[in-house]
Formats: sequence, structure tokens, C-alpha cells
Amino acid sequence: MFNTQNEFHGQGRFFFENGEYYGGEWKNGEYYGRGYYHDKDYNQQIGEWRHGTLINSLKN
Repeated sequence: MFNTQNEFHGQGRFFFENGEYYGGEWKNGEYYGRGYYHDKDYNQQIGEWRHGTLINSLKN
């Protein structure tokens, strides 16, 4: 989903060319809300995001 500025907004998934992945909620092109991220080595970050930063991890 996209906003009027053609930025990710709402629910969505993005697969980066380098193997990273983010799936979850977006707001104005940033990770914002509940989401899941893993880097190219599959190190996971799961939880609540604000302005592209994990603020509350749901992973033990």
C-alpha cells in the first residue's frame, strides 16, 4: 500500500536486493507499527517499530 507521495503506507512486505526483509506496518515510507525484519544473515527483529527503529521487541 502507498500514500499520495508514493511511499509505503499501511500493510506491506519488502524484500531488499541484499537479502534483508521487512514485513508489517508502514507509515510514510518508514517501519511503523508491528513488524518483522531480518537482515541478510537472518538475524530477526520482531515487535513494535517507530520511525524505522524497533522500540519494543516481542522476541525473547
